[in-house]
Amino acid sequence: MAWQIQKILFPYDGSEDSALALEPALHLAQKEGAEVLCLYVIHLPTIWATPIDISREDLVESLKPEAERVLNEVAQKFEAAGVKTRKIIREGSPVSEIVRTASEEDVDLIVMSSHGSHSTKDYLGSVTRGVLDRTNKTVLIVKPPELPDPFAVP
Repeated sequence: MAWQIQKILFPYDGSEDSALALEPALHLAQKEGAEVLCLYVIHLPTIWATPIDISREDLVESLKPEAERVLNEVAQKFEAAGVKTRKIIREGSPVSEIVRTASEEDVDLIVMSSHGSHSTKDYLGSVTRGVLDRTNKTVLIVKPPELPDPFAVP
């Protein structure tokens, strides 16, 4: 039996870099008739440098409206193209939550940018590298066009 793409996980943080993976995810979803799970992970540092007068739960709740806004915006793009879409908000480590969601939802493919909101000059961002190291799912990585060629002669 041929490999089929029925469910795509699209981790999205609202950054320009993470949006680079939108077009490939949309194209594959349309071509395969796949459902797209748009995932936003609310990531809080484990230790706050300064004491704040708000509980972790309250802080997460205060960040949910922005997460919903970002997911609604990207989901509308998929839905406008006729792609079935679900929105998922998780709280925790982006790597752990992407891997956990991919496993729990039994996705066929994860489509993500090589860099997200913490973009660096590294070939792969830390979240992308972490997902590759920890998942048994197929991952399509979309690189920004401005990344330097690691094999270019200076």
